[in-house]
Amino acid sequence: MAIDASSAAVARSALPDRSMILPSVELTAHRVDRAGHSAHRLIMKGIKCLQDHGVLFSVLAVVGHETIDHPEALFDFLASLHGVNIGINIEEYEGANTERTPPTRDQAVAFWRSAISWTRRNPDAPPVRELDRLGRYLRMSRQQQADRGVRSRIDPLPTIAANGDVVLLSPELSGITAPTYDDFRAGNVLSKSIASMLAQASQLR
Repeated sequence: MAIDASSAAVARSALPDRSMILPSVELTAHRVDRAGHSAHRLIMKGIKCLQDHGVLFSVLAVVGHETIDHPEALFDFLASLHGVNIGINIEEYEGANTERTPPTRDQAVAFWRSAISWTRRNPDAPPVRELDRLGRYLRMSRQQQADRGVRSRIDPLPTIAANGDVVLLSPELSGITAPTYDDFRAGNVLSKSIASMLAQASQLR
């Protein structure tokens, strides 16, 4: 379940009281449905459906310039969704995203410093994926563990395009043209199950 944190993740109605320091402007303008309306309500409806049916999910938040300066409120909100973990992508120029201004390096550094502080103060919250992986790598390095397979293991992140094509490693690879790698496609859900794609993932180039 992906949430565009530059928009939906900071809707004030879903945040703790201290998030009221955020601007009152509606921040869901950049994530819209096919009719051009804010998709925040649909996103929250989908998450509630997963929760009601006991389906475990992770949250992937794209942090843009609207939320980069509000890490505390952002993480409070993402933690309140009770996902298995929280993934963070800082918005950048790539693929079709060439019009929006991404956060600066200094903003990103300050954001991650705040993220580390937040995780220390909230040890029972869902782990932040990037910090969890970094910490695990550093621990293994200090313990001189040589299992490169464990160090380099990446959890698959199946992304389904509008035409049914599936990429496993990163949503950013969806729609990318790369004939050598069959456009990074693992298959198409119209003709193949995701379970079978994952089972055969080691055979992909």
